[in-house]
Amino acid sequence: MINKLTSLSIKIKITFTIFFIILFFSIGMIYTAKITLTKNLTSSSVNITKDLIKVNETFIIKSLLEDDYWSIYKVLKSLSNLEVIKSIGLIDNKNIVIAHTQTDKYSIYQKFDLRNFKGTKIPLMSENLKLGTFVVTINKDAVNFLFKNIDKNLIIAMIILVFISFLIAYFISYRIIKRLDILSYNAKQIQDGNLDKIIKYKSLEKDEISKFQESMQIILSQLNSSILSEQNLKVFYHEILRGLSELVVISDEKFSILYHNEHNLSNLICTNTNFRDNILIKIQQNLDIGVNKFILEIESDDKEKLYLYIISEQSNSRYSFSFTDITKIKTLEERQQLVSSFELIGEISSSVVHEIKNHLQPIKLLVEQDKLDKEDHNRIIKIIKKIDYLINEFLNTGRPIDKSLSITIDINSIIEEKLFLFSNEIKAKSIKILKNYIKDVFILLRYDDCEIIVVNLLKNAIEASPARGIVSIETFQKDNYLVFKIVNQGKNIDNKIIKNISKPFFTTKNSGSGIGLYTTYKIVYLYGGLIDVASIANKTSFSVYLPKKEKS
Repeated sequence: MINKLTSLSIKIKITFTIFFIILFFSIGMIYTAKITLTKNLTSSSVNITKDLIKVNETFIIKSLLEDDYWSIYKVLKSLSNLEVIKSIGLIDNKNIVIAHTQTDKYSIYQKFDLRNFKGTKIPLMSENLKLGTFVVTINKDAVNFLFKNIDKNLIIAMIILVFISFLIAYFISYRIIKRLDILSYNAKQIQDGNLDKIIKYKSLEKDEISKFQESMQIILSQLNSSILSEQNLKVFYHEILRGLSELVVISDEKFSILYHNEHNLSNLICTNTNFRDNILIKIQQNLDIGVNKFILEIESDDKEKLYLYIISEQSNSRYSFSFTDITKIKTLEERQQLVSSFELIGEISSSVVHEIKNHLQPIKLLVEQDKLDKEDHNRIIKIIKKIDYLINEFLNTGRPIDKSLSITIDINSIIEEKLFLFSNEIKAKSIKILKNYIKDVFILLRYDDCEIIVVNLLKNAIEASPARGIVSIETFQKDNYLVFKIVNQGKNIDNKIIKNISKPFFTTKNSGSGIGLYTTYKIVYLYGGLIDVASIANKTSFSVYLPKKEKS
């Protein structure tokens, strides 16, 4: 076998040697590219998440300081709509869940095992104080879907590479052998004295021995070209940096400035050799706690506030910083929050005013009569009660949840109390009430909040139930929750309606305000619970899960 290999021509040996080198190198590059691309996509997903959190950071901190966990949940819910984010939550410094998009797994005020969490952890910082930690689970399916058929593609790629590698190897060996044949021929002609028959072969390849001087001249020429190219490239990079909208600063490990591009922020950030003291302090504070992306608030020469988004990177013994002016973005964000607040207040006010106006018109017509009989008097009282109900709903919508007033509540007694209040409506439609209560399981809520939950769900179930229908009411324990479940036999609710049922002002009733269920969802969520809605086979159920409290 060895003798056969050694007897092969040099052309075949070179061809197969180059062929296998190119083939193995190409295969290695394909797998390396696959691994590298996967890592880069995952890293990019994490960076996108961090940037989105950074954009909403001010609003989240404000909501956190105001105990407005509902608003934080809505922000996190909007972020989780991105394909790269599977779930996202905010944990305080005691590892207690403040808000999490996976409400069925991580409810509010639940203890969170942050140490064993395998996802991405992003600290929430305010003035160098850690307020909490974002826990993010990246959707790996969204990152890996590009590589679904990678094995099949690799086989095809390898077949193509085998063919291309063979062609390249044959071409290279042909070029080498041709030069060797010419050298052998010329050597023979020199030996034979046939100098006139020497072939003058001109190509990109030069013989190192016979053309040594020419090769040296080529090397020197290439070196000179490389130096000129490097100088031109340096000028080119300086032009690029000069045209950037960001200020770029490069410093050594002691933060002495080695380079910065020309920018209108440079005078506020640094001198020619050093950062300004207030900037350097903020940079060092963030780097000490491992934060390399943060927002810095400074004053301009005109005493106006400027917001700078800073990104720092360390390579060996040097730091690079980019400073981006995001003042306009911050201003627009604050204005948008203010406009959203005005729009919400306007929508609530418009809805309530419209309803009150509709009820005041009949009173006006009755009052304009010369005499009011008993029936008119009763109608006026009924309308006034309706107006009072609408105003109370309006007030409940905007009222903050004060959990310090929470008490131990037996929800069964409140259900019985409110069923008595709806007794006329129940009798009018001949509705049959089926009850099945669990005993000695309690919840910790404000009494008024519990009333709102029970009244809204009972009212909706009775209104949706057909005449002589059945309304089932059940309380039971599931895991650490007390579940209040109410089922009616009304028409099924479409899935599209179920998705929007918790939104403010969304209603399918002609006389509805769309506030009741929104308020109910808000209260349940802020107490660490959840609401499950199902509608199938002419049975619609609302199941309210509230954290239970065992009676002491």
